[in-house]
Amino acid sequence: MEYIANDLFKITVNNIGGSLTSILDLKNNRELIHQIDDGGWKFQDVMIFPIIGQYEYSVNDKTYNIPSRHGFIREKEFEFRKLNSTTLIATYVSSKIDLDYYPYKFIYEIKYELIYNKYRVTFKIINLSDINMFFSLGNHLGIKIDNSSYIDLNNNITYLPIINGNILLSEKTLNFDKISLNNNVFDELDTIILLNKTKKITLHTDFYNFDYDLNSPLVALWQNPKTNNFICVEPWWGIASYNNEPKTLNNRLYINKLSPNESAIYSFSITINKIN
Repeated sequence: MEYIANDLFKITVNNIGGSLTSILDLKNNRELIHQIDDGGWKFQDVMIFPIIGQYEYSVNDKTYNIPSRHGFIREKEFEFRKLNSTTLIATYVSSKIDLDYYPYKFIYEIKYELIYNKYRVTFKIINLSDINMFFSLGNHLGIKIDNSSYIDLNNNITYLPIINGNILLSEKTLNFDKISLNNNVFDELDTIILLNKTKKITLHTDFYNFDYDLNSPLVALWQNPKTNNFICVEPWWGIASYNNEPKTLNNRLYINKLSPNESAIYSFSITINKIN
């Protein structure tokens, strides 16, 4: 484990998977992210790479099967490098074992920054292969909610419906701009996949507003409606299984591509405003 902190918050990061285990409000001694003991989800945060959702795909007519949902990076051990008290870098360099289920060599780097009340994450992906590399990535952080919590979509109301576990590419429009997290909307929709047109979403709880600044093409909203004790606002640079999805990885929608030795950067941030 490693952490970054300032006068307001302490953020703890697990070296396995690079996932958060805590965002602690230091002034009020209040935990902000989902804890496993709370029930409803056996994780707290998941770094998603190199696929979203699905397990099987093909590259150059060879089939690969990733054993974990949302990719394998979540299970890997990262090396930490702390730049200062508020900036941490976690790095994973791919191994020979990884080639059994992902045919590319790469470096996957996460920078965590705490800038006053803003938590910013920056992903850097480097293609070490001598061929083009294709991938998806994202983040799956669970934030604690309460009975009056709701999400302001900031006019991100175009979504992709899901039928029998597959996303349909026929765009639909929500008839609301705010989602009460108490009205069983996730019983009906399961996961809400939004076309991220305005790049802004706000989660309101009794004590905090969480302002998400998301540069991804899609945003997924998910919670466990049986426990209703957390919400995940997930930036997706890629897409989960969709109707008539090609098996070939490079032909999939929203896929990212890096040429040999090329790198790319992706980022999002959450600004946490105390209101009570």
